[in-house]
Amino acid sequence: MTITLNMTETGHWLVLLLIAALAGLLVELLRGGQIPLRFVGELLFAGIGAWVGSDLVAPRLNLLLQPAFEGVALGPAVGGALMIGLLWSLLGGRGNRRSY
Repeated sequence: MTITLNMTETGHWLVLLLIAALAGLLVELLRGGQIPLRFVGELLFAGIGAWVGSDLVAPRLNLLLQPAFEGVALGPAVGGALMIGLLWSLLGGRGNRRSY
């Protein structure tokens, strides 16, 4: 598998970036801003999750009805972005830990 960045796949990457931004915003709102690297880190990890969900997991799922836009399977991309984004925020988040 190769990752290519050419003009024919610009729409694919822009859809992944949009999904990552929306998922990152949702996780940022859910966690209340306790995320390492703030929105930039969340965008990065949600983007990785969207790519994994759309390009690695979706081809291996045999779903009959899978909505797609610009070659991006929307369900797995959103699910992957939210899961990886939430995992990033939970593992690296600075919670209000009290020591007694």
